[in-house]
Amino acid sequence: MMKSLERKGDFLMQRMNWKTITAIYGLTTVAMVAPQMAHASWPLYKRYEVPGYSYLPNAALAVNSYNYAVGSANYTSNAQDFTAMFGGANVASTFYTMPNLWNSMELNSLNSKGQAVGSAYINGRMTAVYTQPGLPYQNMQAGLTYTYQSFGAGVNHFGIAVGGYNREGTSGVETHMFRYDPVAQARTGDWINLIPGGINENGLMAAVNIKPTNYYKLCELALVPANGNMTIKNAPGYFTWMQPNSVSTYGGLTVVGDMTSYLLNASNSYKNGFAYNKSLDKWMILGGVGNQYFETHGLGVDVWGTKAVGYTVDQNGVQTATVWEYSNGNWNPTAVSDLLPSDFNWKYTEATSISPTGAISGIGMRRQGERWVPTSFVLTPNALIRLGAFEGGIYGGLTASPTVHLNGRDPFTLTINMGADSSLIGLLNVVRIEGGETEGSFTMQTKGVDTKTTVAVSANLGGYSTVQQYLLLPAVLEGMTVSFGDGGGAGKVMLKGSAGPSGDTIRMTTSDPNVTVPATVKIGANQNSAPFRIMVGSGAKRGSLVTITATLGDGSVSQAFRVR
Repeated sequence: MMKSLERKGDFLMQRMNWKTITAIYGLTTVAMVAPQMAHASWPLYKRYEVPGYSYLPNAALAVNSYNYAVGSANYTSNAQDFTAMFGGANVASTFYTMPNLWNSMELNSLNSKGQAVGSAYINGRMTAVYTQPGLPYQNMQAGLTYTYQSFGAGVNHFGIAVGGYNREGTSGVETHMFRYDPVAQARTGDWINLIPGGINENGLMAAVNIKPTNYYKLCELALVPANGNMTIKNAPGYFTWMQPNSVSTYGGLTVVGDMTSYLLNASNSYKNGFAYNKSLDKWMILGGVGNQYFETHGLGVDVWGTKAVGYTVDQNGVQTATVWEYSNGNWNPTAVSDLLPSDFNWKYTEATSISPTGAISGIGMRRQGERWVPTSFVLTPNALIRLGAFEGGIYGGLTASPTVHLNGRDPFTLTINMGADSSLIGLLNVVRIEGGETEGSFTMQTKGVDTKTTVAVSANLGGYSTVQQYLLLPAVLEGMTVSFGDGGGAGKVMLKGSAGPSGDTIRMTTSDPNVTVPATVKIGANQNSAPFRIMVGSGAKRGSLVTITATLGDGSVSQAFRVR
């Protein structure tokens, strides 16, 4: 099954430990910080399996803000036969039907609009492709000649993508990075000698420069903005190879990726994940779970630059899906299994992507009978969204304004789908939480009830759903008005809420038998008031104080007036 493009080379290695880092600071002007062991604070998560095709292996490689994931899935028992997959939290997976002459396909980046990029083998060559809901595939390398291979490396919220390709040039094989606009269906920029590692929401692309220009030939990280000049940052001297895999938008701009060094780690390899923060000009090694010096791989960073995902490899070659949180100046590792209840049928081996609000995609091994099968997952925080409650209940017939709370932030507006299990609740189909906000309010119109009634309102973000129970209360008397003229008057009784389907019967009395009102007043179903007449008899004394009382159940209201 294809994975993100990884360049490997043969390097002269020598055994060193982390204490030798300081010996090579003279090769670079930036500081390198060794990892510190600390257990980061993460919420509890819920796991959703992303099913493969007919229980065959699959790989979820990216997740978006709606908890949907893309990747690839085998469709035969042959590991070379795979196609692109779209799945996610609590949704059925779909698999792309490939056109003629397409052999295999994988998607490795996805935005919240469902636009994705990846690669397909077309006529036997790996080719960058762009997909979006309801529209034909786009070949991102269309028009290029003498091309050996190309791949899509990332797509941002606005649909702008980044990719790379190799082609035959005048001096041999050339490596290029390009920006791609799906509206124009055209490459809008091209940079030679760069291998891309992602694009952020501001259109900035991260890449490695495979032909360093600095005096010591140190590995170079290229940061290419949407507009303006490229910035080159030299990696520490012991980086002998580097590949960025993801770049944040905020938090000082953080790049996460993989590197190879001549420093032997506790897994008996020379590979490590790294994080670079541009605003701090700070390079750090991503420490391993269980032993900070184990081999690690950094595959993704969130848009805020504070959380990263990947995996740890221990001394026995066992992979552990790993997440990191940046706090107190360190990237602190946590095993993905620590975020979830124990389940002996799952082994979490790789975390591949993280959304702005903390949803995680990844790959694990799931027990199927006597076999362990590579299977994808999406994890969401248990309290990703929640609905505000009303203490004591809501009087049926009133309009309430609850709030949808988001456990986290997204830089762009999220659409929350709403629903109710009863016709007693009327609400809009969607609620929007504006970009950067953590909550959004909505209007909930209720209907009157005869007895206390519990109704459920649901909020859904992609496949994630939460339910809040609301208690509807029968209406109660709230007030009464009276007005008078010569020989009589009129009144009105009013409810807090509306009468239920059976209506409400109000009992009426007066303090003076010479002033009469109806014995009862009927308020019809879903109504909140009713009029009544006041008759003043000849025996009533002008100027006397009379009190009218209305009673419903255990509640009553009274209104006093003087006879004219």
